[in-house]
Amino acid sequence: MQLSKEGVATLSSEERVQYRNFLVSRVHDNKVIARVQANLVNAGYDLGQYGIHGVDGKKGTLTMKAIKSFQEFIGLKPTGKLD
Repeated sequence: MQLSKEGVATLSSEERVQYRNFLVSRVHDNKVIARVQANLVNAGYDLGQYGIHGVDGKKGTLTMKAIKSFQEFIGLKPTGKLD
């Protein structure tokens, strides 16, 4: 969901709060992914060349592969979920 300034101006107060919360949650999720990626890189996993050493805050193919590999390494079911 992405709105222009004009689009946001047409929202009710409640909808503006919901939209703000949505945007904040996306930023939070990206920061969590970036932290996980940094830890994976520090542990020796290859996340490619995007961002700084693969740390871009996006849960792409190489990140998912590394998460699953790490989960399997520590004896967890390799789901790729961050739980």
